Amino acid sequence: MDLLQLPGLGPKKARALYQELHVQTLPQLLRAARDNRVRTVGGFGARSQQRLIEAIENQLSKIRRCRLADASAWAQGFAQLPRAAPKVHEVMIAGSLRRARDMVGDIDQLAVAENGKAVGAHFAQFPGVRQRIGVGGARASSVLPSGIQAHLRVVSRPSAGAGAALL
Repeated sequence: MDLLQLPGLGPKKARALYQELHVQTLPQLLRAARDNRVRTVGGFGARSQQRLIEAIENQLSKIRRCRLADASAWAQGFAQLPRAAPKVHEVMIAGSLRRARDMVGDIDQLAVAENGKAVGAHFAQFPGVRQRIGVGGARASSVLPSGIQAHLRVVSRPSAGAGAALL
C-alpha cells in the first residue's frame, strides 16, 4: 500500500515491482531504483526510474505536521525572501500558521505586489530551499531545508484582504 502513495504509480505497476523485485516499502523501492533494478521491470525505463527516485525522496522527506513554534521560526526567516523582491508592498503569514494552530502542515505567505510573476520567480530562486515544487504565475512553492513546504501567493493591493481569507 505504501507504493500506491507515489504519484504515477498505479496498482498494476506496484504489483509488478512487488512480484519481480520483492519490494514492499518505500525505502526498499528507493534502494532498488538507486541500484538500477527498477528499469529491468516491464513498463519502466530510465526516466520512470528517476521520477520514482525523486517521488520517493520527496515522500520520505515530508514533515506531515510540525509545532507552531518551529513553523513560526522558519516562517519569520523565510518571510524575508519575498520582502526582498522588487516592489513588494507587504508580506503576510497566512493559513494554519496565521490562525495559530497547535500543529502546522505548511507555511503559507501572501505577498502584495503588482507583478506577481516576478515575485514568484524571485521566491523560487532562493538558494536556501531543498526543492522547488512549482512556480507559475503569481504562485510558487518550495520545500525548506527543514522539510516543511512553503507556499507564496502574490496578489494586487485591492485583492489582499480576500487573498488572506483564502489562505
